[in-house]
Amino acid sequence: KLTDDQEDEVAPAWSHDGASVLFGARVGGTWQLMQMRIADRSRKQLSIDGGYAAQPSPGGASILFTRLEQQGIWTMSAVGGPATLLVPAVRAAETLNWQVTPHGIYYLGVTADQVVVRRAPLNGGAGVDAAWLGNYSWPGFTVGKDGKVIYAHWDRREANIMGMDAQPLATR
Repeated sequence: KLTDDQEDEVAPAWSHDGASVLFGARVGGTWQLMQMRIADRSRKQLSIDGGYAAQPSPGGASILFTRLEQQGIWTMSAVGGPATLLVPAVRAAETLNWQVTPHGIYYLGVTADQVVVRRAPLNGGAGVDAAWLGNYSWPGFTVGKDGKVIYAHWDRREANIMGMDAQPLATR
């Protein structure tokens, strides 16, 4: 067990150098990004306006993160501080469904009839459709070092016809 705090703590991710863990913690009723150094278990609050799920940039100079119930992927210095909106199109419902790679920032998008993975540049902005996720089954996806997308896919759905004797329901 890494933490013994009373706060809720979620969405852990390794820092770029592997020496610490980034995570979201409910601090005084607000979700904030935290960083814990593994060696001595010291922790530091990184965000000042909220944060939920974080990932380091490929070079480690910045941290990208989402906020619970707020659209977008945000960025800030790896040592903390003010945040800037980087990718505005990420839906609040997908606060955990995104990934940073050297190829870009991947996130889920929805068109009129399908779920897609979009890729935005590392410096932010609008994403382009990178992969169509046929029969996507929540939760999540991952992107390999080569840019290949892996996701949960449902193959079939089953339905059965059931019969039972109809009895009046007992009243309470």
